[in-house]
Amino acid sequence: MYTIEYPESHKQLQNKIILMEDIKNYKKCKEELFEYSKKHGFTNNIIKEKIIYYMNDYCPYIYGLSKNNYKKIKRLVAYKIKENKYIYLYSLIINNDNNPITEINRYLGCLTVDERNLFMKDIIEYHK
Repeated sequence: MYTIEYPESHKQLQNKIILMEDIKNYKKCKEELFEYSKKHGFTNNIIKEKIIYYMNDYCPYIYGLSKNNYKKIKRLVAYKIKENKYIYLYSLIINNDNNPITEINRYLGCLTVDERNLFMKDIIEYHK
């Protein structure tokens, strides 16, 4: 019996390339962000608050969630597997008991490459 292996479709290959670019960008931005914050005396909580503010279209959560923020948070796998999604969304945002580094990683990870680069340019002027 012969096994026939079909080459990956163009779309599958393209998706893998996009995923690899996203992973590389995430790693680069994360390292650059932590290095920059350490040099300039930013605590992890300050960085976390800056990401949250950016994700909510530069609006404090006291005024509610922006539609764009909701779309970004929905990308999180942890959010997708919860049954009571709306309550979980607020617990992700409001819960300050978590490790800020974990939250920074989570928020950076749910941004697209373009969103992540825009955030980085807001924080670091010389970000490429």
